[in-house]
Amino acid sequence: MSNGVPTKVKLRLRGILLNNYDCDLCGDQEESISYLFFTCKVANMVWNLCNRWVGVLSVQHNQEENFQQFHLIEFNYKGNIIWKGVWMAIMLSIWKHRNNLVFRNAKSDAEEIFSIAQLRAWVWLKHKNTKVSFSSSDWCLCPLHCIRSLS
Repeated sequence: MSNGVPTKVKLRLRGILLNNYDCDLCGDQEESISYLFFTCKVANMVWNLCNRWVGVLSVQHNQEENFQQFHLIEFNYKGNIIWKGVWMAIMLSIWKHRNNLVFRNAKSDAEEIFSIAQLRAWVWLKHKNTKVSFSSSDWCLCPLHCIRSLS
């Protein structure tokens, strides 16, 4: 959120020359923070997968609105803190997948990004909260029930 991620646009502004400055996830536009994490068609698919996972109908496409939208009224404060962890897991998973594309010639895959984000969020939650008694498959199948069980 502090605009410190070294995207290609940020690197260009720092005088670093690259072969191209397009988004590595989709190749459609320059890779700015907002584009890479929210507007890019691959990132957009990831957010849509997350929305379908919990039954949310839409997502906003800029940093502040996206983060603020990651609040579910059916949860109390503690439940929404857990839900914000999912947001962080998605952001980290998009960034790490982008880096795998750049440095390891991986293929762009929104479903893989989301699956890894789900697992990452569950692992973080399991290590952070000793009350977690549900499995990763329960988490992937019924995330709202799992969050309610902790809040």
